[in-house]
Amino acid sequence: MNIGIHTIDYEHFKKVAVNPKFRSKILTSREMKFLMGKGFSTRIIAEMYCAKIAFIKAMGGTVSGCKMDEISVLQDWAGLSYIAVSGRTKIRLDAKGCKVTCSFTYSKLSATAVVVLYTTG
Repeated sequence: MNIGIHTIDYEHFKKVAVNPKFRSKILTSREMKFLMGKGFSTRIIAEMYCAKIAFIKAMGGTVSGCKMDEISVLQDWAGLSYIAVSGRTKIRLDAKGCKVTCSFTYSKLSATAVVVLYTTG
């Protein structure tokens, strides 16, 4: 089992989250579609970014081998968040034989995400 955690201060993040170039680098097309319906909420973008960084930390702590555009933070029909991966990131995750779960918490000032990689069986 591997765990990654990341926290972001909204005031600091707000300055970069409004930049379309930054959003296009860190968000997948599936995330962009979801965010359109949410008015590109800074809180939700911060949660997604936190989860991606926490996922990368759980995978081994470096960005190399894990690309932001191969990690999607999505919600299921019940509104529960989950992480879907593709490309080389999925190959690396599958090689570890792991499943992924994530959890968020937030306040007026910050967002935090925890990602756990675990094996079944």
